[in-house]
Amino acid sequence: MASRKDRKESFRDGWVKLTPEEAKWYSDEGKQFIKKKVDQAVEHHMKPQRIKNRVGRDEYGEVYDLYTKWHGNNLILIAKRRGGRSLGRQVEDFETKSGRLMLVGADLFDVSYFRHTDRWWTIDTDCSLKKALKYFQEPSPIWPW
Repeated sequence: MASRKDRKESFRDGWVKLTPEEAKWYSDEGKQFIKKKVDQAVEHHMKPQRIKNRVGRDEYGEVYDLYTKWHGNNLILIAKRRGGRSLGRQVEDFETKSGRLMLVGADLFDVSYFRHTDRWWTIDTDCSLKKALKYFQEPSPIWPW
């Protein structure tokens, strides 16, 4: 299990030949496997705690759905939020980014959350999928608040 740190600096941000194990993780099948594991954690842990079944009017910005989507080598957690009425006019529902898993190697991920400054803030580097899933299973900075 080679880490990013084990690679020579001269190859950083350039084309690098992947090992067979890395090629498996970066393939479409590997990404589907990762997405499936994260989606299970979101369904079983995050949604029951974050999404409330309310009767009546929802508040502005309240989370009503969570889903993940791949963008390159980043698996991004997205929260769908309620619009409502603001300043006397109807506001459409909107989406916000919340957390991100960046695939950096064979079973290696960087975990980040999206700050109010419109930048990603990395909270863990080179962690395994098992460790990264804990951020989705227990309240952490990547959860939508």
